[in-house]
Amino acid sequence: MKKKLLGTGLALAIALTCTAPLAACDLFGGGNGNNGGGSKVFAVTASSIEVKEVSLNATLSGWGLTDTQTSGERTLHCVDLYVYAESSAPGFVEIRTEDFTATNGKPVSIHAVDEAYSVSGLELTSTENRYKVYANVQEYLNGQKPYLSKRSEKEEKLNRGGYTVTTGTSYYQFTAADLAPGRFQRYALEFEEENLSSAIQYKGQNIFGVGNSEMFPSNSYKFGSSNLQMFIDDNHSYEVTYGATTQTYDTAVAEELTHTECLVEIKGISATQYTSATFDDFSLVVGENKYTPSGLYSKIVNNSELQDTRFLLDIDKYKDMDFRYIKCEGQKIETDYYKRNVSLDTDAIDCTFYFPELRKAPTSFKLYYKDTEITIK
Repeated sequence: MKKKLLGTGLALAIALTCTAPLAACDLFGGGNGNNGGGSKVFAVTASSIEVKEVSLNATLSGWGLTDTQTSGERTLHCVDLYVYAESSAPGFVEIRTEDFTATNGKPVSIHAVDEAYSVSGLELTSTENRYKVYANVQEYLNGQKPYLSKRSEKEEKLNRGGYTVTTGTSYYQFTAADLAPGRFQRYALEFEEENLSSAIQYKGQNIFGVGNSEMFPSNSYKFGSSNLQMFIDDNHSYEVTYGATTQTYDTAVAEELTHTECLVEIKGISATQYTSATFDDFSLVVGENKYTPSGLYSKIVNNSELQDTRFLLDIDKYKDMDFRYIKCEGQKIETDYYKRNVSLDTDAIDCTFYFPELRKAPTSFKLYYKDTEITIK
């Protein structure tokens, strides 16, 4: 009998030991419902949650876009050409567009791209910046981008007020280029029509792609007795569009507006256990849209320059407006940048969040702390 009671007690102790971690897991893991012992799961409640609309004033001043014009537009097809003038070359070597032939006509222009490199063995070293070194041609090629990927911009102030802004790339035609002995240079051959680089010739000789970068420079890429080696890295051309777009801003803008921002005021928020949260652990769900606060509300600041002018897009006349030369000043909501943490515990606290992307108070919503919906007591 004693043996039987002892076995029963041991089995009960083992069962209790096994269920304890499960109970703790359910208590602190935020599972649904109560655990077997009747303890409450993690939950967050509040006595009230209210979305408050705040009306703020703003003043617009400056210049609106009046006219946009495009001029000098031209599209050409570029093929990247890489040329090495051997050290034994006598003086500068001239490379001319008339020496090239292709399936769709001769190139109309040749442009040197970036800077030239001196060649020592396989290594390429910048002729302008000695700290810029490539171990071989392949390493250099890996960092190259399409020619004229950057565009320039010029701004001019008008005498009568306003601005003109010209953006684009001017076209300059070059029919020849010079390369010093011992230098390696990238060029862009520009054609009116698209060409396969595999069909381009220099003085009647096919220009090949580089086969093994560790073998360049090499006589395999030499063109007769010209002291030149060259190859084409790609097998197709890419488009380059030249042209300038001029935008004129000379329509005076002066207007006072009222716009709405939204705050979410939470009173008496508490949790069934202590947790240190940050403001971005909270979210407001309206239908299928989810909004995240930018911080804890601090105060309304007057006479500030408004960087975020998305509220203007709610006004029909400004939906397609270019705001580049329009200044927006007025009232703005400031958040407490020094206070990120929200300590949730069994003691109830009040807090207010600012939701900058929420344009108006919704008729229905749900507020969450992480994946836990905050319910009203």
